[in-house]
Amino acid sequence: LCLNQFKRRPEYLWRLARAAYLASVERRQAATEATSQPSSFLFNISSSNSTISLQTANEFTDLGLFVARRAVQLSRLGMDQGCVDQKDAARSYKWLAIFVGLLAESSSINQKIKLGYEFKKHIDNAIKLDPSDAYCHLLKGRWCFEVYNLSWVERQFASRLFATPPSATIEEAIDEFLEVERLQPNYWPSNQIYLAKCEFARSRYTAANEWITRAGSILEDNDKPIGDETDRTELLAELAVLQPKYASWVY
Repeated sequence: LCLNQFKRRPEYLWRLARAAYLASVERRQAATEATSQPSSFLFNISSSNSTISLQTANEFTDLGLFVARRAVQLSRLGMDQGCVDQKDAARSYKWLAIFVGLLAESSSINQKIKLGYEFKKHIDNAIKLDPSDAYCHLLKGRWCFEVYNLSWVERQFASRLFATPPSATIEEAIDEFLEVERLQPNYWPSNQIYLAKCEFARSRYTAANEWITRAGSILEDNDKPIGDETDRTELLAELAVLQPKYASWVY
């Protein structure tokens, strides 16, 4: 197949979007590491490296977002014509949702709420097309949890932007996180950390402590493959804060 043919194939484009995401994550990590390094007394080398890495990360994010939108567009056309596999269409929606979520992280409150609506639409489509993808349920669970925890100010912004502001319950978040465990048990420690947060929010402290303990046992086993491998260091840092806190509430 020539390059022009690849450009019109969703199964190629969502993989390209995934590669752009991984490159973006790697560049952001490099920027963080460069910032933490001591600078040269003659030249601000660390600061320069950090800026370059962050700019490159943003370029990969822009590329991934563009490619993922194109993949979804072609998937819609292909599904109508019966020439695109349903799972490839699901992956296209999944990666578009991921990039929309990534964009929302650095956006204003107004834009973040708008992107949140778009994220929910794409992840719902991904799950509808392929309900067996555990990571999609994890992403939707996180969306439900974050919407449940919106501040009063954020809810006021949302009510001005939309006739029906976003809403979600803690039970909806838990349902999604439990589905992740059913599909891929003990593979996503971040999912178990979210379950612990949900149970703590419901004042179910014993359950919260059990989930955070399970997450810890997985993260501390360096030989065990996990879905959150690139986030292991950050998750361990979060675990160090939450584990003693939740344990102190168990009588």
